[in-house]
Amino acid sequence: MGAVLTRLFCSSVKVNNQRYYEVKKIGEGGYSFVYLVKDEQGALFALKKISIELQEHQEFVRDEILSHLSLKGRRGVLQLVSYEIKPLIPGRSQGLLVFPFYSRGTVQEFVDRCPSVGLPVTEKLILRWSVSLCHAVAAFHGHNPPLAHRDIKPQNLLLTDDLQEVVLMDLGSVSSALKQIRSTREALQLEEKCSVLCSAPYKAPELFAVSAWCDITEKTDIWSLGCTIYAMAFGQSPCDGSATSACCGSVRFPSLHSYSEEFVDFIRWILAIKPEHRPSVGQIIDHIHTMASFSDEIIAENLT
Repeated sequence: MGAVLTRLFCSSVKVNNQRYYEVKKIGEGGYSFVYLVKDEQGALFALKKISIELQEHQEFVRDEILSHLSLKGRRGVLQLVSYEIKPLIPGRSQGLLVFPFYSRGTVQEFVDRCPSVGLPVTEKLILRWSVSLCHAVAAFHGHNPPLAHRDIKPQNLLLTDDLQEVVLMDLGSVSSALKQIRSTREALQLEEKCSVLCSAPYKAPELFAVSAWCDITEKTDIWSLGCTIYAMAFGQSPCDGSATSACCGSVRFPSLHSYSEEFVDFIRWILAIKPEHRPSVGQIIDHIHTMASFSDEIIAENLT
């Protein structure tokens, strides 16, 4: 009966000949809206609708689809179920992307709820999420050629049903990880692109004022990863979104918190101002497995 009512009273859309019925809007961005939808069998999905009015919008949508296809099946990366670009009227079309639905929401939503129950996210859980996120990031950096996500943040991390792993979403900002900048023009173009695609509080220092002669690498993602781990613990990035904050060279922590000094040093290690001083994603995974709070949990699980 519920399925019949859904079909009678809900808006619907076809993607590759599969009809989906809208349940409610669950998110929105600059040119896109995300809806919770049901297929004709009642299974839940997330449908992203992207308005395409300019050629650059069309390119962004195609790039996002290609990024998903090139990382299909990779651990920790949101999978694309189906997609279609539909013409609407002359000069305007719509991108339709269907994804699995994660009912637990995002890491940011989980962290925001923690103060209401008087408990922070535990160090062990943050380290679990961090390993999961690192495996997703490794899929980008290990791609041939290497890719960078460029917008890693708690709002772009979906939680699995058991709350033990995260899934990295929103591949609309993905680009080549390695960029050789050899002119002021190229530097300004990259700055402008990153100002649109990268969330400022999680943006690496080298992307705020790009040098006219430099090599940008996948280490931009490592900075964002470090800010994200900090935000898992303290609710927000250590940076306020300004170049001054990102480039100040010191990470401030609340005077009172429940995390170990080892955990604090771990975040400081990742958030090195110079990209070449930041660890690789593989080194971060290895380091987490040596941390006492994480290793003790794994040992305890193996004994039960």
